[in-house]
Amino acid sequence: DCTDVDPGYFAVDEVQQYTPSAAVGSSPCPGGTFSIDGTGACADVAPGNQAVDSSGAYASSAAANEATCANGHYNLDGDGPCIEVAAGYVASTSSTATNTQADCSTVQCTHAAPCQGGSFKAATGAGSCDAVGAGNYGHVYGHMYVATAATGKSPCPSGTFDDSTNNLG
Repeated sequence: DCTDVDPGYFAVDEVQQYTPSAAVGSSPCPGGTFSIDGTGACADVAPGNQAVDSSGAYASSAAANEATCANGHYNLDGDGPCIEVAAGYVASTSSTATNTQADCSTVQCTHAAPCQGGSFKAATGAGSCDAVGAGNYGHVYGHMYVATAATGKSPCPSGTFDDSTNNLG
């Protein structure tokens, strides 16, 4: 009596290799791959997605599907879970500095892109970068000036100024 291969698994032969017919067992899809219905070989998880089980939770193996990364998260190549972006960064389709959080439900968020000069983002995860504004500079660690990926803003010190015409803050 033949038994259906479960979602998240693939049919194997005597040496545990994928086989399209005459299978003698099944094996879980390895990390970074999935099988919706147990038919065929496991498919690669697309960049900007993560492997998930039937409940939609991340699955390191035996994944039954793939799901897009939530806003504020990214996955370069579909291996492993989606990663939350750090403060000073936004989820994006490239690593080029930008101030705008990509909509990960409509594009593949594959990178953490630093906030552009003259902007900052204090929180981790979803959200866009905010302008530091004239008379301020972008910083990390509460005081250290940075040109990109700032996590906060501070007023320019006594005897200095920034008019924001150079977008460096």
